[in-house]
Amino acid sequence: MSSLNMEDTIDDPSDFQSRSFQELDEHFRCHICKEFFDTTMILTTCSHSFCALCIRRSLNTEQNCPRCRTIAHEQNLIHNYDLDNAVTTWKASRLFLLNADKSIHTVTTCAPPHPNIVQPNTVQSTIVQPTAPNHVQIINNDDNYDDDDLSNDFKPLPTLKHPTSSRIPTTRRSTRLSSQTKTDTLSPHFVETPIEHDIELIDLDSQESSSSSSNKKEEVLTDLSIVECPICCQKMKYRVLNIHMDRCANGDSRIPPSSPIHASVSSMNTIHTMDAPKMQIPAALKVQKPVNLGKKPNKLVYAMLSDKELRTILKDLNLPDYGDKAQKVWRHKEYITLYNANYDSDRPVSAPMLVQRLIAIENAQACDKNKRKATDPNEHREKYKSEFDLLIESAKIRKLSTKGKEPNKHD
Repeated sequence: MSSLNMEDTIDDPSDFQSRSFQELDEHFRCHICKEFFDTTMILTTCSHSFCALCIRRSLNTEQNCPRCRTIAHEQNLIHNYDLDNAVTTWKASRLFLLNADKSIHTVTTCAPPHPNIVQPNTVQSTIVQPTAPNHVQIINNDDNYDDDDLSNDFKPLPTLKHPTSSRIPTTRRSTRLSSQTKTDTLSPHFVETPIEHDIELIDLDSQESSSSSSNKKEEVLTDLSIVECPICCQKMKYRVLNIHMDRCANGDSRIPPSSPIHASVSSMNTIHTMDAPKMQIPAALKVQKPVNLGKKPNKLVYAMLSDKELRTILKDLNLPDYGDKAQKVWRHKEYITLYNANYDSDRPVSAPMLVQRLIAIENAQACDKNKRKATDPNEHREKYKSEFDLLIESAKIRKLSTKGKEPNKHD
């Protein structure tokens, strides 16, 4: 594969230049396969998450968490739906964030400060012209925002000669005792200009009316309304909520398929207009055709089964039955792992497709076994022992012959 194709297909946290993005991208990856989580399963014993297929294969080998080595079993696995949704969103926005991260680091940040920006240590003051006596002086300190309601926070100002001048709009702020020494040095005719904040006026009556109207809309539920399961927080249609909750309480968190929809196109349009703003429904929440998962395989005690009985079990599951007993046992164990991981997935595949995946995995392992293995030194020595002995004898004869010829050369 060319380097261009490698860059397009292989992703890594080091693609980002920002350390925060690198850590976030790494947290969305499985600790076993180093890829993004696929059907995330969390262990209740230690709260670590892995891909469904990865952790099930690992637990088949040893009953420990691959990260913290805590004792764990397949019964401790729970589907982590929230992390699945986060990973899906991250994968969809990863390219955009990657381009944004690169553009941020390419732009130089050495621009001079804007002349209109007021530095934090500068003081701006204006003359206050109150319209009535006994006005108070409002001191604004940028360093302190705590409201301690001290009696010395406000100081009276004398009446000025311009009673008709407009009053400057100010906001009430107080200072701490440490800032009083600064305020005493200011003239009573001057007041520090307060920081302008964007003030949003909220009409409580309109807010209450809007909330009450929204509550009225939410109370009206139809069979096609999208609701959320209180147990697993999955979204589904209201017509299948009760069936799903009964199954979800027993551990089956799949969304049951809804009955055939006979509603017209106009009724579907009215449903979309009720949900404002319009949102694109994820593929996982769309109505999917029921998938034939096939017969569920059960764990067996293989030592008590004969080769004939094991072959019958494989045929019953539509699995290949050739090979020795060890190969058949591996095939049955691997199919159990694939079946359970497929059952956990939001996008399960059919049983024939699962069998094809099993055959592909088995063929790949067979190709690896057929590759050249590292030779054992002892085995190599035993195999070519006779040839080594002949070489040693010929070397000794050659050495003796050379010693006999040396005196003749001196003569």
